[in-house]
Amino acid sequence: MKLYKQHVPAYLITTLFLLVTLSACSSTNYTAAGDTQEVEASDASQRPDGYIYSLFLIGDAGDATLDPLSGSLRAMGEKLAEVDTSGAVVFLGDNIYPHGLPPEDSERRPEIDERLLAQIETVKDFGGPVYFIPGNHDWESSGEDGLEYIRRQEDFVEERMGRGNSFLPDDGYPGPVSVTLLDKNESAGINYSIGLIIMDTHWWIHPHDKPLPQGAETEEQAKELVLNNLAEQMSQFTDEELVFSAHHPLYSFGRHGSKFPLKTHLMPPVFGSAYALYRNMWGYPNDITHKHYSRMKEGILAAASDNRSTIFVGGHEHSLSFIPVEEDGKQFHQIVSGSGTRSSYVRKKDGPVYTYQTRGFAILRYYPDRSKRIEFYNNGGEQLFDHPFLSK
Repeated sequence: MKLYKQHVPAYLITTLFLLVTLSACSSTNYTAAGDTQEVEASDASQRPDGYIYSLFLIGDAGDATLDPLSGSLRAMGEKLAEVDTSGAVVFLGDNIYPHGLPPEDSERRPEIDERLLAQIETVKDFGGPVYFIPGNHDWESSGEDGLEYIRRQEDFVEERMGRGNSFLPDDGYPGPVSVTLLDKNESAGINYSIGLIIMDTHWWIHPHDKPLPQGAETEEQAKELVLNNLAEQMSQFTDEELVFSAHHPLYSFGRHGSKFPLKTHLMPPVFGSAYALYRNMWGYPNDITHKHYSRMKEGILAAASDNRSTIFVGGHEHSLSFIPVEEDGKQFHQIVSGSGTRSSYVRKKDGPVYTYQTRGFAILRYYPDRSKRIEFYNNGGEQLFDHPFLSK
């Protein structure tokens, strides 16, 4: 027994080392793209104020307050005033914490309503299109009544917004739904269009009642149909600029992407590392490594394979990230903007991947030469990141 006690610390250290090593080795199989994705200022005919379109991206604003207006929303509203109608806003899901919009007789409705009203108040005077999309918390955090909750939120948003179909996809269906944000107008010097495709990615992993698209009798048939429809819609923008918008990102350097701070492994020792290893290898349903999530990711990437200008945008992680990715010989860009009202751990990266653990929002700018610029702002309106890039 004495000999065993003497070796316990060594045993724990060894086990901890093995778990951390396994966790690191089993990370998702993609790498940050190299210099081919970088664009020097001389390579893009950009003036910082010469953009022709601005796409505002803010996710996970579900803890918003109306009085006073939450910092990220206030700062975004100030930037919106600069672009008039030459832009759009996408709220990237988790619009209401913690469990979506409860019934009207709930004691918490006044408090919960304020969270949505704060977001609506921010964009009410903006002249461009505004879209709200669902996140996992909006589906009652995967609860049995999730479909009821998401339909209730859709009715609330569209009634208060007064702009018609501003909550997409409709009625709890997965989509995808495509809209054209900017039309080609060569006489005005605009030689490309910008398409936006919206998909409810939580529908894919929701474990309870959900509607199936027309033509599908089973969930498996429905998922195949969703991906076929996605590929068809993406093909319509093959030679144009395209943004795929959903709550769940395809790439992440946060917890849902199996990245954890050291303290996770140490609290408590061994078991903390085992937890991180589990999230890395198998994952919870809202983790990229989970079998259903990873299948969805693979299907989306396959649908986008012929469009090299696709930019993926999502929330879910409470951070800001710009992720150029090379996977299976293909190159993509992922923008994560899920820190409207919350911030949490993201692995620090400072090129070619850039990450920020702070509350804030993102703006994707488009220029006449088809180059882009991604900007990150914190909840005080301070610019954190400003980077030109091209989609190859």
